[in-house]
Amino acid sequence: MQGLPSRLLVSLICTGLLAGSASADILDPSQFFTIQVSNSSGQGSYSVPINTDGEGSVQWQMDPGPIVIQDDVTGTPIATLATSSFGIVAEPRARVDFAFTIVSGAEDTLVEAQSPLLAVGGQDTLARSSVAFELIDGGDGQATMTSAATPLGTGAFRARYNGAGDAGQTFAHMIYQMQISGGAGSTLNANKNFPNFGFGTVPADVDDMSMDMSFTLTPGDALIASGTMELSVSAPEPATLMLLLAGGLLGTRRR
Repeated sequence: MQGLPSRLLVSLICTGLLAGSASADILDPSQFFTIQVSNSSGQGSYSVPINTDGEGSVQWQMDPGPIVIQDDVTGTPIATLATSSFGIVAEPRARVDFAFTIVSGAEDTLVEAQSPLLAVGGQDTLARSSVAFELIDGGDGQATMTSAATPLGTGAFRARYNGAGDAGQTFAHMIYQMQISGGAGSTLNANKNFPNFGFGTVPADVDDMSMDMSFTLTPGDALIASGTMELSVSAPEPATLMLLLAGGLLGTRRR
């Protein structure tokens, strides 16, 4: 077999090193995207199985809606899930996202959402995450969303790595509280990105990634919530890049 032309080899090396993609797959294809709700009347949950072979991308959207989430034992309505969707993208950049609209029941309601866990292969990685909330008053002119995450002061949205939920490490947490005090049907929006621009360095090799949300919502009010976490493999140091390029050129000269 003839060797590749030196220009082509250099091009391929550069492309592979600078593409900035993170190969990923679903850690456990039997996982679920889950929303749990609870208040003094009981607790219930809504879960969607991933149903894949453990690789590739998954896009899902609830159809039809809405769905009333009831207490697991008594059937008492706890909250209403008006819309829901999630996505998992393995390549070229590993990404997890989900979105949902939840309407609280007759009491303050705790809402907890958990994405599936996406394996990314223990790589030196850059990451970014974003969250968008829209709080909607149910009619009395008063509405509050407060993070239920711990410790106190932690944002309702959390982007995680190396474990799901509190078992994982937190890359970012955002939006602690939103409050409406105005006319009936008023809305309030909050959007956050971390970092503010581009990607930030994760302080450890990343084996897996996920997201979760945890918040309380006042009676009869709604929250439209969406979150995203995306990874990108760190580019090599310039010295490393030059050594690899030099090695590629040397290999072509020897042929």
